[in-house]
Amino acid sequence: MVQHCKYTSDAHCMALIDYKDTGQVYVAHGTANSRPYKWDSLGQIKSYLKYNDIVYVGGN
Repeated sequence: MVQHCKYTSDAHCMALIDYKDTGQVYVAHGTANSRPYKWDSLGQIKSYLKYNDIVYVGGN
């Protein structure tokens, strides 16, 4: 859950769908044209966290 960032002005659950060993994550936002899809720094995403935890669900 992030808030007050380039991805949302309010609180928003984010889907991070891929990870690179360089510390980059791919941010997905469905079909919303106003929200970017792109690679971003995991450190940058963490700076937007509303809570202290990142929840990992699924994947290999």
